Amino acid sequence: MIITLSSSQLLDLLQVANRLTSGSKQHSVGITYSVLFEVKGEKLQLTAADDDTRLLMTMPIEKVEGEILSFCLRPDQLLEPLKEVPDQNITMTLDSTSSNINITYQGGFFNFMYTAGDNFPVAHQLGGLKFDLDLTVEQLQQGIDLSVYAASTDESRPLVTGVHVDARPEHVTFVSTDGFLLAMCRNSNIRHEIGSGSEAADKSDRSKDTFTLSRKIVQLLRALLQKKDDQQVKIKIYDNMGEVLCDGIEMQFRLLDGKYPNYESVIPHENNKEMVADREQFLSAVRRVSIFASEVLDLINLQMAPTELTITARDNDYSANSEEKVPISFSSNEPMTIGVKSLHLKNALQSLPSQNVMMKLGDSARPMLIKPIEMEDGVEALAAVMPMI
Repeated sequence: MIITLSSSQLLDLLQVANRLTSGSKQHSVGITYSVLFEVKGEKLQLTAADDDTRLLMTMPIEKVEGEILSFCLRPDQLLEPLKEVPDQNITMTLDSTSSNINITYQGGFFNFMYTAGDNFPVAHQLGGLKFDLDLTVEQLQQGIDLSVYAASTDESRPLVTGVHVDARPEHVTFVSTDGFLLAMCRNSNIRHEIGSGSEAADKSDRSKDTFTLSRKIVQLLRALLQKKDDQQVKIKIYDNMGEVLCDGIEMQFRLLDGKYPNYESVIPHENNKEMVADREQFLSAVRRVSIFASEVLDLINLQMAPTELTITARDNDYSANSEEKVPISFSSNEPMTIGVKSLHLKNALQSLPSQNVMMKLGDSARPMLIKPIEMEDGVEALAAVMPMI
């Protein structure tokens, strides 16, 4: 079989596939180190899989000749040489008798052995469809970007290591939390019908549809959707599996199981003091001052006055301290001080897409809310930072 195709398009797909297969060395099925290549009409389909996830991606091919074969290659066999090949059409020639594949490009070639695709693992059974969710790539990317930075890295609590999606008729919410920092993006421009796509009789009994994506799936989605800004996405949720469908992409994955924490109860609605600051100026000052915070506590103090914010940090172990002042607008005439973990504040400020941010405060013991001031209509984003007392 002889296939002619674009080197750059193949490289893009292999880089995403490698994110999945590079973790397969922890699993028992050795062939999942590899990617399955199959010719489907005028397209080449690449399939990568591990125990929990199956990813299918397609790309156009210029020409195919001879007997159609399915074959498996480790993505790292192709990745490194293709990175050094200028963008051009390449030719892949497969010899079924010797299991050798020869890749020819302008001025050179390389070759190695391939594995027959017959033994590649089959797809998981998805179970009964509970509901589906339709949105744009841009809406999905925005929801993930404005929430995932607060996800926990504690693998002993897997449910909070990913992004939780709460879909209701009036809006769809993306949220993550590690117990000390919560990030949320709520989009009222996404409309959802409860139980959409399902034939289950009880779908009208629910007020919302929910699911939780693992960190691995979130990272794969971010890589997959980078160049598909104008596309639509359909997310299908089954009994214990999920499926994402977009142009040229199909991904099946296991959902995180369990009841997600009641994130709405964490968000304070009584905070009536408002501070407005330039986001970049505020973030830069926090980064500089936090260098002198204790490595153990990572504590910085924010002291608000009507026109000025004073940021301080102290490390008693090394007799080091730092202070910086930032111009702000604070709604209260009474000074207020709150202590926070600098990492949480930096993560929130560098992720919010706005020139100016508003901080809503109650007292030094309540979570501090940070909101971007400039946001598109129908989209709300916020971060809730727990104080360090």
